[in-house]
Amino acid sequence: MNESIQNELRQAFRSIVRRPAFSLGIILTLALVIGASTALFSAIYGIMLRRLPFRDPSQLVFISESNHATGTMNLMVTVGAFPIIASATQSFESVAACGLMSRVPTADDKMYSGHLWGTQESVTSTACSSQVFSTLGASPLIGRTFPVEEETYGVNAPHFVVLNYRFWRSHFGGDPNVVGRTLSLNWVGEREDWTIVGVMPENFEFPYPFSSQKVDFWVRLFHPSKFVPGNNLGVVARMKPGVKIGQARAELASLATRLRAEYSKYFGNEYLDIEPLQSELVRDVRTIIWALLAALGSVLLVGCSNIGCLLLVHANRRQKEMAVRAALGASRFALIRQISSETLLLAVMGGALGLGLAAAGVRFIIFLLPANIYVPRLDSVALDTRILAVSAGISALVALAFGIFPTLKFAKPNITEELKSSDMNPRQSVLFRRSGSVLIVFEVALALALAASTLMLTKSVRRFLATNAEYQPEHFLSLQFGFTNAYLSRTPNFDELEPVLFSQFRQKVEAMPGVRSVTFLDGFPMLSVHEDFNKVKETGGEGPISEEFQPCGVHTVDASYIDWARFEIVRGRWLSDSDEPKTLPVAVINSAMERLYFPKADAIGARIEPLWRETDKAQLYTVVGVIREPKRFGTGLDAAPAIFLSIQQSPAYRFVLIRTFANPSVLSNAVRDAALAIVPGEMLVGNIRTGEDTLSESTARARFLSMLLSAFAGLALLLTLVGTYALVSYDTARRTREVGIRMALGATAGRVKRMVVLGTAYPIVAGVILGAIAAYGFAKTLSSLLYGVSPSDFGSFGIGALAILIVAAGASYIPARRAARIDPLEALRHE
Repeated sequence: MNESIQNELRQAFRSIVRRPAFSLGIILTLALVIGASTALFSAIYGIMLRRLPFRDPSQLVFISESNHATGTMNLMVTVGAFPIIASATQSFESVAACGLMSRVPTADDKMYSGHLWGTQESVTSTACSSQVFSTLGASPLIGRTFPVEEETYGVNAPHFVVLNYRFWRSHFGGDPNVVGRTLSLNWVGEREDWTIVGVMPENFEFPYPFSSQKVDFWVRLFHPSKFVPGNNLGVVARMKPGVKIGQARAELASLATRLRAEYSKYFGNEYLDIEPLQSELVRDVRTIIWALLAALGSVLLVGCSNIGCLLLVHANRRQKEMAVRAALGASRFALIRQISSETLLLAVMGGALGLGLAAAGVRFIIFLLPANIYVPRLDSVALDTRILAVSAGISALVALAFGIFPTLKFAKPNITEELKSSDMNPRQSVLFRRSGSVLIVFEVALALALAASTLMLTKSVRRFLATNAEYQPEHFLSLQFGFTNAYLSRTPNFDELEPVLFSQFRQKVEAMPGVRSVTFLDGFPMLSVHEDFNKVKETGGEGPISEEFQPCGVHTVDASYIDWARFEIVRGRWLSDSDEPKTLPVAVINSAMERLYFPKADAIGARIEPLWRETDKAQLYTVVGVIREPKRFGTGLDAAPAIFLSIQQSPAYRFVLIRTFANPSVLSNAVRDAALAIVPGEMLVGNIRTGEDTLSESTARARFLSMLLSAFAGLALLLTLVGTYALVSYDTARRTREVGIRMALGATAGRVKRMVVLGTAYPIVAGVILGAIAAYGFAKTLSSLLYGVSPSDFGSFGIGALAILIVAAGASYIPARRAARIDPLEALRHE
């Protein structure tokens, strides 16, 4: 290394060591900015921007279905609509469907997974159409996939299976002659033998990452022989070359119109739409990602402006030093090079520390993420060196710009004037105050935007928990169960036997210490953000549902459910134990359904036909009551139109709620054992959760985002404190003689304090005003995560503004207090 460069670096290092507070502030600020930005951008790039591992992924689209009557969107497509989409569209080169497209990992997935025959090892498969592999541009490593001609309807078709590379290596030792061998499965109690026809390459995983699970093998999806309901197919298509997404969207809209006309019973209000497959990857976490990007951008701006503050103060303090160096013969280039050496050395130190923080930050983000939030490809997120280089480069450039810019004034130095000048130079003072005021306004505005948005999210979570607390989640346990196929196939009188079995189960559980009540139902309607696309029609009426089926939730519950769900009877009656299979089929509707579908008539006595099972047999139910639902447990949303049927008249014992007097978790093992004993060896039991577990899942996203935003807001407040303190402290030091003169002329210590503090009041107030506007815009983007809190929540704005004012006032008060203690005689002799 050149000796002169070594000397400059040594001199730069000594200069840094002589100013430890300033140097540490710059290094830590750079490290925090580089570390935070690199960690979060690495995570976002790995999740959101990295290309999908398929051929020409930009040509792949995801087809979804929505219901305009309810305003809800379903990521799945109706089973009967898929073969029509595949055969009747011209925009797509190929269209494929997959059965397992669940977005969130649940115990249900494991509950209904099969097992390898003769073992307890659980395996996961998904049914897919033959076009899945070719649509995604993947060819088998060994053997073949599923030809189109094999997609025949019927359970007696040959059982063929394509293995995942990982499963092939772990269970067949990577045997290249695996094609033709048999894979034996224990599928809900029955042995099924599957013939292996192929193995996919190592890098092929589907429907992961769109599903929370990686499958072990793929089986064929059979086309139904007729149009049937059920929104449970994930549909992916490859657009033809030259076709734009707008063209494909228009064609699907036209096809949806045709389907609504031909299959109105099953496809009455449904519409088809498409989105690029890449963007579909982050649909469920898009709000979180954009909010974090905005927060990170704010912290980056605050951090860079803070670096500017510190370097600006430092440069102004060194003006006389630079003038002396120039007087002793230092050239303009030498001065710039010296400042550059110091700044770059600080940047290198900050970057090195930032690298460590970035690596730890990536792991910390993954660690903080709750297990019940599925974020696609999170397991493959790693520190991205390109992003690290960009972050470090931007921070270094900011540091260099603010470090070198004040030095440029020595291009034509008037050394005599500079050496004679005092800190009361009016022109310099005005320029410094203006630039400093702009930085303070900027930092305060961004810090307030983050603080207010964080407070809104925190308040939202608190209100959500308060709403759900009325259900006493700390005192209930939920459980899901079913029977094996083998048992159902050999029990012809199961419909008559099922109520008896569950009556015995109820008696056994209610006899357990600490159990208050037991409630059966077909699912957990309180947890749904929106209902499935069930439908209902009124027979013999004149209302909106008298002529065609309209969307409505359909739930099967027992008589005791009203107490758990906190329903209020508006008119008529609730379901009764006397509503038995041989009595009149009855139904109770909620007030939301009455308002929508019976606006001018009394719903009591109406005869309705729910379309909620795959059957053409009409079953009429007479409405005997109307109930008012509170906000739903787990979502806090207003109830959608819904029908409640008696579980005795429409048996569907799939779910049980157990109300307890004490901690429900201590009963989980006993309840599981009782469920397994309903028919020993023939039961499927899973998804055992307490109410607090369920509630924790519902609030997981808002809580996670609130935690990260709190960290960013705290960092922004800290940087604002440091930056404001640095500017005010230096400005006060520049005015030492002015303060001395004022005190010599009779100014009190209190007046001096007010002068200094009020000097920063204008930029702080301006920053608060701008910050309130920015906070409102930021909160609008978080509206989907806010519950019971408006983006214009004045309380959050007020508390956030108060916090900012306290921080800014504290940063101003310390220099003011120091100025008030100045001895006038010493101040007048200053410089």
